[in-house]
Amino acid sequence: EQPDDVGFLRDVVGLFAATNEAYGRVDVLVNNAGITVKIPTEEIPLDVWRNVLDVNITGPFLCAREAIKSMKRTGGGRIINIGSISAKTPRPHGAPYATTKLALEGLTRSISLDGREHGIAASIIHLGATVTGQGFGNSPPSDDYQLVPADVARIAVMMAALPAEATVFDLTVLPVAQPSFIGRG
Repeated sequence: EQPDDVGFLRDVVGLFAATNEAYGRVDVLVNNAGITVKIPTEEIPLDVWRNVLDVNITGPFLCAREAIKSMKRTGGGRIINIGSISAKTPRPHGAPYATTKLALEGLTRSISLDGREHGIAASIIHLGATVTGQGFGNSPPSDDYQLVPADVARIAVMMAALPAEATVFDLTVLPVAQPSFIGRG
């Protein structure tokens, strides 16, 4: 049997139904699932392309859609999407990942517009070099320090703790020594 997957409607609907039944509401959603591949664009198999899109953009869409239904019913909430600086400065051989992270910014903007009259805020955190366990192919970033999951969690908690009337829409978080995004030295 296939494990639960944010790219499958059945699994996402079941997750939110169980959450609403157990807690009666969804106040905060953090869309953090993501996968990457390192393959030259002309060699990317269609099934690989579709899998990255399913996890990285269809999954956040499905989760946001279900969260919005609950948030509208209960008077608001916050959706925080975990993006990447790859949306602005992609790595070589990372077309599916960069595409989805740029699309995630568009999805965040749309959710922000659609949700504001219902008290639903949407935000995106563009991360720089981050230890994820999946790496990027066989060539991790050369920066000495990489963000760790606890860094990302603290930032998401800070954003979730903002007053309901305030939001940080777009936040870029990098290791201080990551020069590749800011410019050349």
